[in-house]
Amino acid sequence: MKKIPIHNAINDVNLWYGIADSHDTFPYMLCELCDDSISSMVANQTEQREIAITLQECAAENGQGDIYVRVEDTGAGIKNLDACMTYASSAGAETPLNRYGVALKKILATFDPENAHWALFTRTQEEVSNGTYRRVHAPYRTSGMAADICDIQEDPWPGRFDASGTYVSFPCSRALFNTSGKGYPGHDISFITLVQCIREELAVIYAPYLRAGFMINIHIHTAEGKRRSYRVRALEPVWHSTQTPDQGSCILDLGAGPVRVRYHFGEIDNHPSTARYFRKSFSNAGVMVYENGRMIEHHIFSAIWGKDHPQHNGFLAVIELDVSDGGTNDALPPPVPTKDKLFYGDYRLAALYDWIRNHCPRPATYKSSTQTKREVLLCERLAKRFREKYGPQATVLTQMPVYNFIEKSPPLIDIYLFTGSQLILFECKLHVSQEKDVFQLIMYHTGAIHDGLRPDKLVLLAERHSHGTVQLADYLNTCKDTNGENYHIELKRWKDYGL
Repeated sequence: MKKIPIHNAINDVNLWYGIADSHDTFPYMLCELCDDSISSMVANQTEQREIAITLQECAAENGQGDIYVRVEDTGAGIKNLDACMTYASSAGAETPLNRYGVALKKILATFDPENAHWALFTRTQEEVSNGTYRRVHAPYRTSGMAADICDIQEDPWPGRFDASGTYVSFPCSRALFNTSGKGYPGHDISFITLVQCIREELAVIYAPYLRAGFMINIHIHTAEGKRRSYRVRALEPVWHSTQTPDQGSCILDLGAGPVRVRYHFGEIDNHPSTARYFRKSFSNAGVMVYENGRMIEHHIFSAIWGKDHPQHNGFLAVIELDVSDGGTNDALPPPVPTKDKLFYGDYRLAALYDWIRNHCPRPATYKSSTQTKREVLLCERLAKRFREKYGPQATVLTQMPVYNFIEKSPPLIDIYLFTGSQLILFECKLHVSQEKDVFQLIMYHTGAIHDGLRPDKLVLLAERHSHGTVQLADYLNTCKDTNGENYHIELKRWKDYGL
């Protein structure tokens, strides 16, 4: 049999460009470095367990200067630099947090596309005693790289800690840094605001480690020369009430060995210290999964219970998974390499979803109590009649929030009715409607459009309507909404629906 050679040597430049841009946001990129740091501290049981993140804002005329980033830890240092600098080598992996062997290279390629500015410094306890450390710097190559052995008398250690550990530095474009605000309300991309977004992300993602005594501190240098430091403290839900099965722990076999599960199902109150997480909002409802002390994914709802609805705003299930005694990490549902979600096609994840569904067949719902009891009762009775009239193809909700960017106390539509072909929004008043109630209905309509909906009709429902209400509704029906279409406001009475 004749054979021909295949020339498949890696092109270093193409590899560097090809492995970049694997994450959506700056905080998740930062987490890859924190994962390596925590992994080293856990595996080697270092006495000091701290990560220092320094963010230095560069001056710019438009106030949007680039950021210089430094991440240092008190781990045991990198013993195997060969594995560390080899793409996709897991020979240096110490815990499941850094099992893939690709994160460091991908992150550096994303932050430093020119492959010219990054640097890594590391030292073991033995090197600390000898007064030396190793330094590796750009450019990255798949062969021919070398590490400098530095004497601290000639080249002082660049970090703040006196112990063993690793220090990584790299530039970050302002556009990339601004992704820190993704998922947060508003559009404030000031340096200080984005630092607080990063702080919140780390406080949620690493909450179990922070509870256990690990420390993450963020040190900032603003373009104006100001310096501040922020301690990252664990953020956890503020539980309002609990529902069966409440909370507890158990050992499960998801198909590949024993897994320890800690769980808490229930309704939350809005957290007083967060802008994104643990809020009664559509983007927070569902399941939050941690593996080995790190959050992998949140807002898992439709994959478990089908279509998610705003009526479940406020429901949260926190699931913490780790390997049970005698088990292996293969027993856990695997995350994708970026560790920002679970691998959906895995049988262990399917088994976990089955377990969650069996233990919590009906997620908690959240309803406002701003209406009078009789008004709420009438709305619920009318909603029930709509469900009976239009059947399973209809969606009928009461107290549905709009303006999804408002995290705290958003406006609530009294009745949301999608018949299967028409979307109708109701504002309900127990007695006489007033002009302001028409504007309330317009507010719902505008909020629904903002949230991506297209209402066909607006109904103001009351026992009777004032003369001013009738005049205003007639006038507004000649006006156009934010989509450039005419309003369709109808004034109805409770007796029109037999109530």
